[in-house]
Amino acid sequence: HSQTVVAHLWDSYDEKEFYRFLQILQNFIALRIEDMVDGPFSLNKDHFIVAATKIMSFLHVINRTKKYVRDFDFYNGVLNTHFDLKEDFTNWKKPQPGSFSFCTCPFILNPETKSKILCIENLLQQRRRHEHTIQLLSIGMDAIPYLICRVHRNNLIRDSLEQLGQYHPEDLKKQLKIKFIGEEGVDEGGVQKEWFQLIVREIFDPKYGMFVELTSTRSQWFSNISQDFREYELIGTLLGLAIYNAVILDLHFPLVVYKKLLGQKPDLDDLDQIDPGLAKGLRQVLAFKGDIEDLDLTFQIEYSNPFEQHATHELKPDGKNISVTDENKREYVELYVKFLLEDSIQTQFDKFFKGFKAVCDSEAFALVTPEELELIVCGSPVLDFEALEKSTKYDNGYSSDHPTIRNFWKVVHDMTLEEKKLLLFFSTGSDRSPIGGLAKLNFVITRHGPDSDRLPSSHTCFNHLLLPDYSSEEKLRSCLLKAVKNSVGFGMY
Repeated sequence: HSQTVVAHLWDSYDEKEFYRFLQILQNFIALRIEDMVDGPFSLNKDHFIVAATKIMSFLHVINRTKKYVRDFDFYNGVLNTHFDLKEDFTNWKKPQPGSFSFCTCPFILNPETKSKILCIENLLQQRRRHEHTIQLLSIGMDAIPYLICRVHRNNLIRDSLEQLGQYHPEDLKKQLKIKFIGEEGVDEGGVQKEWFQLIVREIFDPKYGMFVELTSTRSQWFSNISQDFREYELIGTLLGLAIYNAVILDLHFPLVVYKKLLGQKPDLDDLDQIDPGLAKGLRQVLAFKGDIEDLDLTFQIEYSNPFEQHATHELKPDGKNISVTDENKREYVELYVKFLLEDSIQTQFDKFFKGFKAVCDSEAFALVTPEELELIVCGSPVLDFEALEKSTKYDNGYSSDHPTIRNFWKVVHDMTLEEKKLLLFFSTGSDRSPIGGLAKLNFVITRHGPDSDRLPSSHTCFNHLLLPDYSSEEKLRSCLLKAVKNSVGFGMY
């Protein structure tokens, strides 16, 4: 009731006043924390910070409909830096009388913090599974403490399906270990990252026909005729495993996929990501002022699939004989959107969702928005190469003061944004940064022999660039750009 009253009061205020009041609360919380940092303190027990956060929760409710500000305007950077994640997580999971957790007001937490919460919950689940395994072993029963997947490179999809399919869903929360059959090496993280990269590359290959590329947005959408249901479940499981094993995936789904994964209903705005031209046309139908029956629309629609250009579908029984009128045009648009974003791909998406939920059934996912889930899965498109330079480590004779390294960073900072993305993809297998920025990448540059005409290469599974000791800046620039612009299937392993 109190939220309804506050929302009604704010009806008389405009966007500028709303933003000003939000900033007052944000600044109050930040200044309050900065006054406390010199001594022992608990943000969760500070009545002023808790009260300001709860007031912000009213603003957040209002903003859901008013859309005055963007979601990230509610993040408080100072709070995310200083609050005790362990204490907050405990208060959230095991609330006591008078305790408070910022997880109950998740809008104030940024994606990096929410990613840490997901990791904590997963680590606790992994620990419980590990302890259970130890108990089984202690009484002589067979048990494996890890999620082990043994695959052949030339039979990657089928082997992965068979290996993961033999595990109980609870076992999917164990720490993942990948073994390529016939190859030496222990999986310390690099092999599993390569496995993720190879499966994503293969399963999204057009030859499988599971996903179609949307020409207007260059993103991937579910094929409404594919019968590869086990593979859809695999890619959903893969997405969940990547989250819990902190691996960024090179996926290109529209945002509506992440919205559906969080159980939210798609709407007309989401159609913009799939078919912006059609979305514009449907808005024109809703806004049409004349006699809409002159448009000669019925509840039978035409749509395309990968092999049929003029498939038809009735949005309701006998739809071809039901005209669109002023009275039913909203129903027409809603059913049209529902068919395209839900019904037409229902079977395929249900399998994908099942695979995802087999791993990601944690209540912590209720804390994240679709935009934040996309960031957690795919990383951030914001690329700060200055931060990457400061955090990069060097090996085999290179250092930050080495002439070739100084030339390297001069060349990188002179690159266009697209060239920087190519370099990042060449070196790491993704053109996006992890949550928290490129400084979190653990990027390594190794001296790969003396000056030569050999192009740079990389171990993408270790974020490792192998750079020959080129004799000049011009030669380094030429060889590096040639390598990154021809990187698919070349120099990356």
